[in-house]
Amino acid sequence: MDSSLFKLTAFFPILTTLLSLNSFACSTLKRENYKLKYASSSIAIYETSEENIDKIFPEEIQSQIIRFEPSEQDLNILSFIYIKQNIFSSEEWVPIFEDQIKTELKLAYKDVLKSQSPNLSSLFFLIKVDDPLSPNTKILRTSFYYTRLREGGGAIFFKEINQTISFPSQYTFEDWTLFQSGKIKPLKKPLILLKPKNKELRMFVEYRNSKSVVYPNLLLYKSSFLKENEFVWRTPIEGDDDLQTTDSTWQSVPEKLKTLNQMKKDGLITEEEFGKKKKDLLEEF
Repeated sequence: MDSSLFKLTAFFPILTTLLSLNSFACSTLKRENYKLKYASSSIAIYETSEENIDKIFPEEIQSQIIRFEPSEQDLNILSFIYIKQNIFSSEEWVPIFEDQIKTELKLAYKDVLKSQSPNLSSLFFLIKVDDPLSPNTKILRTSFYYTRLREGGGAIFFKEINQTISFPSQYTFEDWTLFQSGKIKPLKKPLILLKPKNKELRMFVEYRNSKSVVYPNLLLYKSSFLKENEFVWRTPIEGDDDLQTTDSTWQSVPEKLKTLNQMKKDGLITEEEFGKKKKDLLEEF
């Protein structure tokens, strides 16, 4: 046997051992950052470390996060949050969780409170819903962090909202609870609707070089933190005629596109004019 090939072959067991140790180290690190406090077939609740939270939230929020003792009232915030039922419609908004899931969440949270040590940094929630057409291989997963702020109230960050996750075969608890958390980034489109008439819930806004950057997936609840920079984006829901919208750009663009398309059908504008104006509107959106 060639000596170089022999050396390489002899090195395989060592390489395998090193890879195994590295994998073990990564899993150990994850266990240190996320301590499982509750587990069921559809809900997982973790306690997270301060070190992990510092890697996720913006610096302005990091400085406000405090250690807290959880309360049964913490999840009431979920009743004020809506999401789009259809991404192609600006009007079809539904509660982020169905009543059944909210009930399960509250029961799970009560179970966590029984054994929860006081003064934690934050909690991380994973919620999955099976795809009825493919229950063994496909789920919709929603995940969020919840923490308290020094200036009062709390912050909730949605990492995922009904994200589709597929598996090659029947999945296990370990499969659907695998996740990665990186730094929160601002989004350019609204995923969340704040329930109208609720003055205590708002989106976090960061100011950079005299420009405001909106984080529509990072919400502040009952918090006076950065109150002077308050920004609330809402879409009117039937029965909320008195709703005031602070930024109508996101909701007006789809309506303009519908009008533009009708003008093209009626022969009021050419195909070229339609394409140019449509491009301008989409850039605005």
